[in-house]
Amino acid sequence: TLTSGLPKMTVTTTSKASLYGGFLVTGQFVQMGGGSPSYILDADGDMVWAYSTSKDVTGAVMDYAGTHMWINAANVPSGTANVHRVTMDGQTDQDLSSQFAGLNHQLTVLPDETVAFYAYNSSTGCDAIKEYSPSGTVKTIVNSGTAQGGASACHVNNVQYSKDDDCLVFSELDNQVVVKVKRSDGSTVWVLNGSKATMTGDTWKGGEHGIHVLGTDHLMIFNNNSRNVAGGVGSAGGDGSGSIATELKLDLTGKKVTKAWTYKDTSLQNDVMGDLQRLPNGNTVIAYSTQGDLREVDSGGNVLQELKWNAGGQFGYIQKRATLYGPPPR
Repeated sequence: TLTSGLPKMTVTTTSKASLYGGFLVTGQFVQMGGGSPSYILDADGDMVWAYSTSKDVTGAVMDYAGTHMWINAANVPSGTANVHRVTMDGQTDQDLSSQFAGLNHQLTVLPDETVAFYAYNSSTGCDAIKEYSPSGTVKTIVNSGTAQGGASACHVNNVQYSKDDDCLVFSELDNQVVVKVKRSDGSTVWVLNGSKATMTGDTWKGGEHGIHVLGTDHLMIFNNNSRNVAGGVGSAGGDGSGSIATELKLDLTGKKVTKAWTYKDTSLQNDVMGDLQRLPNGNTVIAYSTQGDLREVDSGGNVLQELKWNAGGQFGYIQKRATLYGPPPR
């Protein structure tokens, strides 16, 4: 039974036949009273599942079995992590916060139910990329500063799994880089953007948050395009004229990056968080998280559906699923 006080949104659909459909998994970033829900919306924007925890929700993702929801809070700046593994019937809430000490933003569930995440590391100033195994053990894969060729200050804000080569891809805001590392030994495969980039070609400014791995040579990023570093006063190099969904193709032999597709609306400048996902039918879902706006657009940049949250209805990272059963799509 859905509780009262859940977030409300307005849904505008311009081309229902062209939509991907399915379900949207996310969570309420701004706390409502004592806590916030993670929740699932259907294709019409109706709430079909919700579960509230004691903190805000920036990460909500179902496991590969489709039986549990992993929920975590932002934890920015560094404080106490808040991580829960909840059965989809809502009857069992496993508090795993102590095993995920230092976690912030979001986490990613792997096919064997291992969970990849990142955690503050005060001794180095750069977050550690870690994995939590189903047995309950935690191991460090690599330090994010080491992985990008040496950095003394880092803030990782997204990690995703590259299933084709068993690697992890993470976004790091302070140095505006996206890095791929091998799970087996933590070695760096490539670094995109920034002074330590291992590939030439197209770059970006203004920071990035959400990423979506489409293949070993293909990914998408949510480029915030911010003038200032989120939460700081330093310049991020963007022009603040609207956040940008960007698709990148990588020439792994020639070591070159090419922008294959972009979408930008100058009225939507999203400086904190932001996410995106390419759907199997070619559409793209773009989440302007702290602006309370989510859009599904086609390959031509036409808006097929827009969800707008009421004032204060900021939400976290997203996951669009065709069904609520079976493995997640990303």
